[in-house]
Amino acid sequence: MPGGSKRQVPMTDASVGGPSAAGPERVCFQHPTRTARRRCYRCQRWLCPRCQHRRAHHIFCGELCYWAWEVENRVRRFSDWARRHAVPIGLASLLAAGLVGAGLALRLSRHRSEGPHRSIPATPPSTRPSETPSLPMHESIRILRPAFGARLSAPRVTVEGQGPRRQSLTLWVNGEAAATTVSGEDGTFVFPDVPLVADDNLLQVQGRGPDGSEVFSPAIVVYQVADRSATGLRYVQRGPDNLLRGNPNRPEVALTFDGSFSDQDVDALIRQVEVLQLPVTVFLTGEFIDRHPEATRRLAESPWVEVGNHTLNHRHWTAYQQTRQQATLPDVTPQALQFELTETARRFRAVTGRTMAPLWRAPYGEHNAELRRWAAVLGYTHVGWTVEPGWTLDTMDWVDDPTHPMYRPASAIVRDILALAERSPHGINGGIVLMHLGSRRPAGDRMVDVLPELVRGLRQRGYTPVHVSTLLRRLRWTDRTSAEPQGRKPQPEAYTPPE
Repeated sequence: MPGGSKRQVPMTDASVGGPSAAGPERVCFQHPTRTARRRCYRCQRWLCPRCQHRRAHHIFCGELCYWAWEVENRVRRFSDWARRHAVPIGLASLLAAGLVGAGLALRLSRHRSEGPHRSIPATPPSTRPSETPSLPMHESIRILRPAFGARLSAPRVTVEGQGPRRQSLTLWVNGEAAATTVSGEDGTFVFPDVPLVADDNLLQVQGRGPDGSEVFSPAIVVYQVADRSATGLRYVQRGPDNLLRGNPNRPEVALTFDGSFSDQDVDALIRQVEVLQLPVTVFLTGEFIDRHPEATRRLAESPWVEVGNHTLNHRHWTAYQQTRQQATLPDVTPQALQFELTETARRFRAVTGRTMAPLWRAPYGEHNAELRRWAAVLGYTHVGWTVEPGWTLDTMDWVDDPTHPMYRPASAIVRDILALAERSPHGINGGIVLMHLGSRRPAGDRMVDVLPELVRGLRQRGYTPVHVSTLLRRLRWTDRTSAEPQGRKPQPEAYTPPE
């Protein structure tokens, strides 16, 4: 299904510790009532002056973040040196591991010598820091919905959570008191119809801890993205809340499979990814999980397979099949979509003991900004496949009739993808390839059968297969606007978040 790229975090001066550009006022990630004008050089979180730790000519949120950056920086420099001097891979890996171990040991020894790490607690909004002791964040109050990182196109959101029962609570949005409420007998609370005031919205709830002192809940951030539905209901839904392609400056490709009904290709896929050491992302329906629990477990247990959500039963969500427009069907509600996503994830966890990646792909490529917004409330990002003017990475491998005009043999699909990979200047950098499990094609003509040929050709052309979640991280943490395109040559990035 078509998709769009995830919202970017430009690497401006503010993002690396310099003065912030004009825009909405930012607040400290630990203190929602304090203005923040600088960011941690590694994790990019906003910092007030009291939370800034200056190390190595940069600003960090604390010693742990600084030493993590220091270790990463040393390993990166060593890897560059090893490549320049043609150090054998095995020896380079051994030396790199030693370097990491030494760096971590140094970090831990210094951290312990300085005593326990203490973050500066939040300050009551009604007083100045010099007048009253600062207040800690406390787990007794938690925001449950929206999810951390939710991407919402509506200008308002309902905030739900759990806290002490029958307590007066205040919701803070980017350092401003936005609403008040009283929690119920069971401790649940709701702030309905809260306006989102910026692209990035930091939410915290203020209340009282078990000892009666004022506390803030752990903060969450939700993103307001543009609602593109007004531009039409075309099949290809481009928007910042819909991943269509990763960073076009990086030679990375995500190979994805949709699993709806049949598990006939699962054994072959697992064998291929293990032999090829190939990361793939598989989107499973709840129906697939019910029918094939053992195949689901084998997929979940493979370190090369990332599993996303393909909804419960592969239903139609829009009227595209009838009207050729991506208008939401009349019987589709937020509760219906959210139930299917939640129930599919629950069944996956019940069978595997693991958690699905917060990625979803709508069946038949039928989705729109409204549906994506409903899923984003649960923390899901929609993932499509790469569609560009004149070409696509939809393999159409579900077409199994050789007489059909859209049919292409698997070997021809591979040749077409590799030909696209050589196009200038970007090839298929950041591309998402769509394939299917359980095709009715004969053995030898399925995409799992030609994976070795495809992967070998991509790697020979300088591409690295990655999980979809890796493409998302590259988009969030890499500056796509300041670097000139370099074909398939990797571009340096400031920070890649850990797995």
